[in-house]
Amino acid sequence: MGLAASQARFLNLTARKTNIEYEGQQINQQRTALANQSANYYSQMLTLSVPVPPSEANYSTVVYTFTMNGETCTINQVTNATGNANTANIIYTRTYTNNYNMNQNDNYRNITNNNGTYKFNDNQLRALNDSNLDGNVFTQTVKEDIVKALGFTQGSNDFDKVYVLNVGSNSNPSYEYYKKSDLPTGASGNVYGYTAGSVTAYEQKSVSGVTITRDVNNRISAISAPGTLGTDIAVTSSTIKDSIAYNDAYAEYEYQTYLYQQKMEEINAQTSVIQAQDKKLELRLKQLDTEQSAISTEMDNISSLIDKNVENSFKVFG
Repeated sequence: MGLAASQARFLNLTARKTNIEYEGQQINQQRTALANQSANYYSQMLTLSVPVPPSEANYSTVVYTFTMNGETCTINQVTNATGNANTANIIYTRTYTNNYNMNQNDNYRNITNNNGTYKFNDNQLRALNDSNLDGNVFTQTVKEDIVKALGFTQGSNDFDKVYVLNVGSNSNPSYEYYKKSDLPTGASGNVYGYTAGSVTAYEQKSVSGVTITRDVNNRISAISAPGTLGTDIAVTSSTIKDSIAYNDAYAEYEYQTYLYQQKMEEINAQTSVIQAQDKKLELRLKQLDTEQSAISTEMDNISSLIDKNVENSFKVFG
């Protein structure tokens, strides 16, 4: 290769080497940008809150009960008294069954027949022959029709066997009719005395200065209040789970877990794309490095050849 050809080839290789270096710089900048994107995704991952399943303990309540006079009492509130950790003020609810007999002074009564239970007062229930019934409404003809409709022989002697109940109001009455034989056992006269049965009642009381005894788990095991509740009353504790609230909280946890997993999968997918792009750039950079090494070797050879050509062409004296 002559001197001119060698120099042209050298210049061409120099330009190519410069282009490779420039492309290598561009690839490094792209990889830096990809690294920044990957770091941003990693930061997002660190800011995600990992859902925590709800604890049943947070949705459970300890209920304290004790027995007094054969009746179950539930403690609703315990407030420590000022200055004494072992003394408290409590509020408890007593549930009991009350059996009683109605009398003339009761405001309301219950009447039960085959059709169910009805509530009435002294002014609502009257025998059909009661003089207090409105004569303009319960005329002789109306009374006879009522008696006949209930299956009695039409006649004045059967009026005392039928009772009238106003299930409406005095201003807007609505009447029902009953046979005396269908009334509860013990009904007599104007039904002023008969057994009404039993009802479930609730009573809430507040007691101050109650001495509290606790077990090793800090749960109330006994209470004492001389003169009101009594002394050394055993208290039973039980844990009641609020299933509805717990299930709602668990459903919310599952929803938040779904959102968390969805976000994690999105970040992982984006990171995988970045890693693939970076790998491609890395391979290209290795190719350029190999090409640059080859060019550098060839440039060294041509440089040596040029030196020899110069020496042979311009050397005057041997």
